[in-house]
Amino acid sequence: MTLVYLAIAWTCGILLGQVLRSAGILSCDFPPWAFGAAASLCVAAAAVLRGRPRVCSALLLFLILGAWRYQAAPFDPCVSSADLSYHHAQAADGVWAVSEGTVIGYPEVRDAEIHYQVEVIRVTIDAATYDVQGRALVRAPRVPAFSYGDRVRVTGLLLTPPVLDDFNYRRYLAARNIHTLIRRPTIALLSHGHGSPFWHALYSTRTRASAVLNRILPEPAAGLANGMVLGIEGGISEEVSDAFRATGTTHLIVISGSNIAFLSGALVAGLAGVLSRRRAALVAAPIVLLYVLLVGADPPALRAGVMGLLGLGAIYFGRRGTAYVSLCAAGLLMTAINPLALWDIGFQLSFATSLGLVLFHPPL
Repeated sequence: MTLVYLAIAWTCGILLGQVLRSAGILSCDFPPWAFGAAASLCVAAAAVLRGRPRVCSALLLFLILGAWRYQAAPFDPCVSSADLSYHHAQAADGVWAVSEGTVIGYPEVRDAEIHYQVEVIRVTIDAATYDVQGRALVRAPRVPAFSYGDRVRVTGLLLTPPVLDDFNYRRYLAARNIHTLIRRPTIALLSHGHGSPFWHALYSTRTRASAVLNRILPEPAAGLANGMVLGIEGGISEEVSDAFRATGTTHLIVISGSNIAFLSGALVAGLAGVLSRRRAALVAAPIVLLYVLLVGADPPALRAGVMGLLGLGAIYFGRRGTAYVSLCAAGLLMTAINPLALWDIGFQLSFATSLGLVLFHPPL
């Protein structure tokens, strides 16, 4: 239960950081050493005290660390001229620019367009060129298509993501570390092979697996299989998506706990006949991790993957797994990596559903 309490304190710290930031108490000028000093005092208190005061010091420590983590990566980050978003932040209608960067992540195919994430390294505005850093979302036609690791030159309108009447698109993209949109793009390929060999191999495997499913299955089964097995939901027709929404079964398409449970369970059961159960869990762990990365590591898949790895770890060490502790550990790890995941609806629903299953399935 100690880990559960610490995870709750950490989450409250992130929420507190967002509240203080919105109120103007935390800002870009707030000294980082203040968090470090407060955290050091809590560590010293926990080392000296015993009993309940020691627990309270640990909880306060995680509360401070959570607020510190949000301050390091808020929805409205502190920017300078070295950041891409700095160059269009004050232009409500955007700025026309030529951006050079590398395609990262797996391109998201939609009905009439493809969404690319481009890590921009250079931008030219009004004949002036700046070396920058920042990630941009580019909505481009499906032809020509580009892939991970391609160095591209994108000519288009740089602008800040909008806040819509019924949806805060700016926060949605900020949670993915994207603070720039490029509209009306014209993309030119400069060269290939600028990404990581690991991710290139992983995305190539995903593309080949998708091609196999498309070849052996007719539509709409092929698009549905791509979504349920590989996390590629762009090929699911609107008619099928509407049917899942109407019946309240959209969660079946999302890569989540059931996929990881089936995969890890099948691996341990299959390998246990050749290896011991402990060694089978050890072999299954990296395969589960690779699968989570293969399908995109979205919040539901990442949450399920962390819980699955902890479950395999329990098998390896001969310990009994506790689902709600693993769930809190997954939430703690995910928000440590990206504190803005706390506001992601996929993270919220996945966490709440898993917690409901843990707490209420025994009596039901």
